[in-house]
Amino acid sequence: MKITTEVSSQDITATLMNDTSPSGETHHDKESNAKLREVTEIAESVVSDFLWIYHQNKDRNEASMKEAADIAKYALLSIKEYLEDFSEED
Repeated sequence: MKITTEVSSQDITATLMNDTSPSGETHHDKESNAKLREVTEIAESVVSDFLWIYHQNKDRNEASMKEAADIAKYALLSIKEYLEDFSEED
């Protein structure tokens, strides 16, 4: 028997980011920073996967492959925009 569940991106984000903010208590902050390091590794891996999907499929002839490249490109451009806004804050 196969069980399929749907999880929203908000649910995934909430689960990943839960307890990643420091509070000023050494023990809590040590744990929250360790979890934050793990989450950043996941984020880096996701961005790397987006880049791979884009580069592998952008010049393909199949519509579904081009669509995958477009989806990955849109995600990458959104991330780029967030980072540009972030860099303007400094």
